[in-house]
Amino acid sequence: MPQSDQKGARTVCHSMWTFENMTEELVHQAAQKNIVAFGCTADTRQMMRGNSLPFSDLRVGEEFALCYDNGPAWNDRVADMKKLQWPKEGETQWREEAYRTFEAGE
Repeated sequence: MPQSDQKGARTVCHSMWTFENMTEELVHQAAQKNIVAFGCTADTRQMMRGNSLPFSDLRVGEEFALCYDNGPAWNDRVADMKKLQWPKEGETQWREEAYRTFEAGE
């Protein structure tokens, strides 16, 4: 990348110079090695870091539907404190996603 010796000059982000094409398999391998968002691990609070509420199991076992105007409807099931399950529209197989519930303070 071009560099400047001028006072206060900074390198501008030009992703075409540093972008590395990765296959889907390489992306999955990289994600398996290191998945850290904002300095947190999968078991730590991520939203607003120290200002977030404690995790809650209040909704475990509940099922609910999200219906979009003129769009799809999603049926969701809270499997446990860390897992949300949902089937793709028209399918019967349930998929899983990471999930957290925060209980409002009194």
